[in-house]
Amino acid sequence: MKFSPNTVLFAGCGGHSSEIKAIFCKISNKKIVHFVTSKKYSENDKSCIYLEEDVKSLFDINSNFVLATGGSKLRCKFYNKLTKLGGIVNTVISKTSIVNTDKSNLGCALNIMDFVYLGPNSSVGTGSLLNTSCSIHHDAKIGEFVEIAPGARILGNATIGNQSLISTNSVIFPNVSIGENSKIGAGVVVKNDIPADSIIIS
Repeated sequence: MKFSPNTVLFAGCGGHSSEIKAIFCKISNKKIVHFVTSKKYSENDKSCIYLEEDVKSLFDINSNFVLATGGSKLRCKFYNKLTKLGGIVNTVISKTSIVNTDKSNLGCALNIMDFVYLGPNSSVGTGSLLNTSCSIHHDAKIGEFVEIAPGARILGNATIGNQSLISTNSVIFPNVSIGENSKIGAGVVVKNDIPADSIIIS
């Protein structure tokens, strides 16, 4: 089986994939043909293909894919594997989101979900997920493969390191830097810089 220019592979098959599919179908006329899994869920699930075995037989140089899983490490794994095989990654931005920054500040392979606010001069790195109703304010810098959970607030000039998680309803104060591979728990208010590989809970 070969992909036509009108088909897209969804890299993920869980809850986030259903949410990103709903947004994707509103902004694109392309057809979703398969969901990719990182492990075998069921031999009988024909809608899913297994990343480590089955993608090679489906991909060609004109194949499109969308990152459709929530976790940063798995998003990075999918991105690296599928681009290495010749995949062309698509960014998905909901029509209900407000993106006030220049397109040159946006990396590829993004998921920008419903009702996201992205302020002027902010930047977002490759593979990052900005989830529903989060806000990224002016001059903030979001690294690569970062997950910003629903309702989180990243205030002006804050910096979020690569592969970090900013959980639901947390607030990162202005000018604060979060080191890479850090996890900020739900509802946490961060007023000071956080070093890499930190876990901060309330």
